[in-house]
Amino acid sequence: MIRSIKFDYVATMNAIEVAIDAYGFVSQKEANAHGIHSTADRVRERMTQEKSEGREYRNHALTGHVMEVVDWLKNKPGKQSKFIQDVRSVIQIAEGSGYVLGSSIAWIAPIFKFHADDMIAIKDRADRAVLGDGDFIGELKKRGEFFVKLIKTRNINGVANNPSTIWEVVDRAGNCGMFFSAQDADIGVAFGDCFLMKATPVGHMFNDFKLQNETRFNRIKVLQNMGAAK
Repeated sequence: MIRSIKFDYVATMNAIEVAIDAYGFVSQKEANAHGIHSTADRVRERMTQEKSEGREYRNHALTGHVMEVVDWLKNKPGKQSKFIQDVRSVIQIAEGSGYVLGSSIAWIAPIFKFHADDMIAIKDRADRAVLGDGDFIGELKKRGEFFVKLIKTRNINGVANNPSTIWEVVDRAGNCGMFFSAQDADIGVAFGDCFLMKATPVGHMFNDFKLQNETRFNRIKVLQNMGAAK
C-alpha cells in the first residue's frame, strides 16, 4: 500500500510545496467531491515515482518557504487544536527518523494552507490597524480630560469570574474608546449622555470585530454630565 511506504522527509516536504504551488491545495474531501487529485495523492504519486527511480534524495535541504511553514507550526502561539498538536507530533517524529509515512502526507499538507491563511490574516490585521477607522484618543499613560458620549454598555463575566460592565464611548470626532467597571456600577452616566471624564488611556488597539481603532481607558472619573444631545 502506498500509504504505508516510507518517503524521505525533506523530499516529501518540498514536494508538498511544489504541488500546492502548481495546483493549489486540494483536500481529500474536495477531491472526492469533484473527482480530482488531492494534494496528498499528488505528492504520494510523485514520491513513489521518484523513489522507484532512485531520485528521492537528490535535494536534501528544505526550501526556505518549507522551513518557514515548519517554524510557524512549531511556534504558533496560544492554545492549538488537536489537529495542530497531532501534526506537530508527526513532524517531530519525521525530523527525528528522516522519513514520512505515505499516510501522514494527508496530515501535513493542510498545514501549508493554514500557514498561508494565517499570514494573510496577520497582514490584513496589520493593514487594518494602520488604516483602521478612526484615530486613538489621547496619549498612552498620560492622564487627561476627555469629552465623550456613551453609546453602549454590556455585562461580561470578567477575570476570575468577576462580573464586569464594559462602557463604550465615542468622542466628537467619532473615535472609539472603552473602559471597565464593576458590573452595573453607577457612574452617573446613562445611554446617550455626553460627559466630560478624567481618565488615563492605557491601551491603543485595533478591534478585529468592529474593524476600528479603539482606546482603552482606566481610572475613570466623571467630571460633568451634559446629558443626551437634543
